[in-house]
Amino acid sequence: MDEETETRPPLSAALTGSELRCWSWRKGELVSLAQQVGVSTEGSKPELTARLVAALDAAAQVRAEV
Repeated sequence: MDEETETRPPLSAALTGSELRCWSWRKGELVSLAQQVGVSTEGSKPELTARLVAALDAAAQVRAEV
């Protein structure tokens, strides 16, 4: 049986919050994404991740409603 190997997707505003949480990101990468989506870049990595998850999930919901 062959195992499928998943590769980490590019970090972008097109991800959902759950997709963001599935992978490990450097804080600098998260700061760049935060700047792109317009959320605060301040705080610890977990705080930043939580804000990004909320913003990405909200954006995904808006895209789904369109």
